[in-house]
Order: sequence, then structure tokens, then C-alpha cells
Amino acid sequence: MSNITKFNYRCSARLKGYDYTKTGAYFVTICTYRKEHYLGKIMNGRMVHSTVGNMCIQNWSEIPQHFTNVELDQFVIMPNHMHGIVFITNRNTSKENDITQKKVSELRDLSNTNIDDITQDVGTGYILSLRDQHSPNQYNETKQNRFQHVIPRSLSIIIASFKAAVTRNAKKNQIPMYWQSRFHDHIIRSEHEFDRIRHYIKQNPHKWELDRENSLSDNYKITYYQYFRGLYDN
Repeated sequence: MSNITKFNYRCSARLKGYDYTKTGAYFVTICTYRKEHYLGKIMNGRMVHSTVGNMCIQNWSEIPQHFTNVELDQFVIMPNHMHGIVFITNRNTSKENDITQKKVSELRDLSNTNIDDITQDVGTGYILSLRDQHSPNQYNETKQNRFQHVIPRSLSIIIASFKAAVTRNAKKNQIPMYWQSRFHDHIIRSEHEFDRIRHYIKQNPHKWELDRENSLSDNYKITYYQYFRGLYDN
């Protein structure tokens, strides 16, 4: 049985009121703050990771160790963003519940800290998912509201924990690293869509000159829907 057929999937991307703890497959895009190239550079069609880029690889790969309801598939770290396929399964343990509740508590504690001090590493999209990453004032949400609806084991808490881990490790090594507060996700709706997205992720470094996240690309200012519509089912 293929990966995608093991899980249920839904028909809309980032549905309002959708339960993101449900079993499903998600295509996730996470960007650095202001598209800074913290994660490495492309050379001759290959990604050369920076120290922080290697931290991303390690911390992303370790997600299933911290969230037993998660399986990972294809992912890629690019100069200023990353893509990954995340499966949320129905596995869970009481121990994991304790861990995720602790993570939620830690994120709420961080919400009482100056946002510059925590390096914007815990913006999660609980209030807003990424619709237009070029929009200004992305950190204008009040810190209190940003963390009052945290849902343990949801996609947002998984991504928030990953971003916080990378930023924390970078700070320990005195390396600048800032994330965009939001992230983009798409609920994978079919096996054909899954295959197209997987292929896109694999080929991403080879097509950097066309990448929407590349400021020199003609695709830089188009919407996510316009850019990815060839991947998604109609």
C-alpha cells in the first residue's frame, strides 16, 4: 500500500475550522523571515546547506521522535524555505500527550516574552495560515491571542516546535536565524497529487531559478495558488 492511501485526506487547503489533528497528509512550506538565505545556497543546481540548514535537516528528521502521531516523507531544505510532506496518523500515547501539553505551555510562556527576544520562532499559523507571505505587518497579531487556541498534536504545534528547535540551536551557536511567523500548508487530496508534490520537492534545487521564493524569479510575486496549481487536483 502506498503512503497516501494509508490515510484519509480532505478537499480544501487550510480549511477554517478544520481539525488539523486529524489523520491526513499535508504539503508544508516554511519560509525564513524576509526570505533571507539563512539555510544555504544553490550551486550548479545543488543545494549547499549552511550550518543552520543542516540543523533544519536534523531537527525535521527528529520530529517523529517527539510526535509519535507523525510520519515524514519527502522534504527539501532550500536557501530561504523548506518543503515537506507530513503524515498525521492516529497513533498516540499518554506520554506524548504529556509532552505536547508541556510544549503548549512553553509556547504560551514564550508569548509573554518580547517577540524580538524569542526571534519570531514560534509563530505557527494558529490564528492565520500563510495566504500572502509578502503582506506587511505579519507580526502585528497580539502575543496573547497567538497562543490562546493552541491544539496539542496539531500540524501547527508540530511546525512551531520544529521552528523553535532550529532557532534555539542557532542561538546557542550564535548564528542569526529568523523564521516567518506563518507557514503554508495544503491537504493532499489524492495519490496523483501526492506523486506530483513529491516530484516537485525532489526537483526543487534544480529549478531554483523558477522558484517562487527566489526574489530573482519571474514567479516571485505570484500567489501560492497560481504557482502550485499544476501540482494540486482541481
